[in-house]
Amino acid sequence: MGTVIIGQQMFLVDCIIFDKDGTLIDFDLFWGPRTEKWVDAMAASLQLGDDFKNEVYELIGYSRLKNQVRFESPLAVASMDILCSLAGGVICQYGVPWFQARILAEDCANSTMSTELKMGEITPKGDLVGVMQQLTDAKISLALVTNDNRQMTEDTLAYLGISDFVSALVCGDDPIPNKPAPDGIWAITKQLSLTADRIMMIGDSLSDMQFADNAGAAFRIGITSDPEAAARLADRADAVITSVDELSVLTNQQ
Repeated sequence: MGTVIIGQQMFLVDCIIFDKDGTLIDFDLFWGPRTEKWVDAMAASLQLGDDFKNEVYELIGYSRLKNQVRFESPLAVASMDILCSLAGGVICQYGVPWFQARILAEDCANSTMSTELKMGEITPKGDLVGVMQQLTDAKISLALVTNDNRQMTEDTLAYLGISDFVSALVCGDDPIPNKPAPDGIWAITKQLSLTADRIMMIGDSLSDMQFADNAGAAFRIGITSDPEAAARLADRADAVITSVDELSVLTNQQ
């Protein structure tokens, strides 16, 4: 149990659950290039051009010109399984049977979206090691719930050097419903023998805020550096921060 300080507010918590993409790492810089490779691979397999690509981008919520993911779009909050289903629907419009379209989208995703991490691909949002060390020293458990798949998530945590800080992990390909269904938080509370009413959820989407609400979590903290997104998160969050660097803890010396 510890006291987390954000601005002038204090939050008594047993555990902080983090989202991953957009919360711990820069979403656009990581997923933008991979998304483009995925869509290019599907177009090449179908021998289709920009019209097809633009339809997929519009549906999943990605701007190739800006290398930017639209706030609350499927690409921002949905699992890879759902994204493949959406892309498969677009492929079907070009005369491909559904079962073939879905398989094609998934095969292309496996060769682009889910490939091994490369040096320089990941940009952390803040001093993750320093902040997590401070929180851990304050006896606050740390966990992570993401709609990304487990292998990619574990590789990312290792790359960032924060694997040892994360006591519990729930991922998009685990056999439980994805966010915003509450099951992820309930799984964390079961693993750590905690109750939801002493948990803080930190995420960059309204889906994360709803996730916390659905599970009965005590506190919802939005995280974003985009003013428009911050305004929308502020309507649902107890506080909004730009990075985890804004988290501190109350110590005996303070």
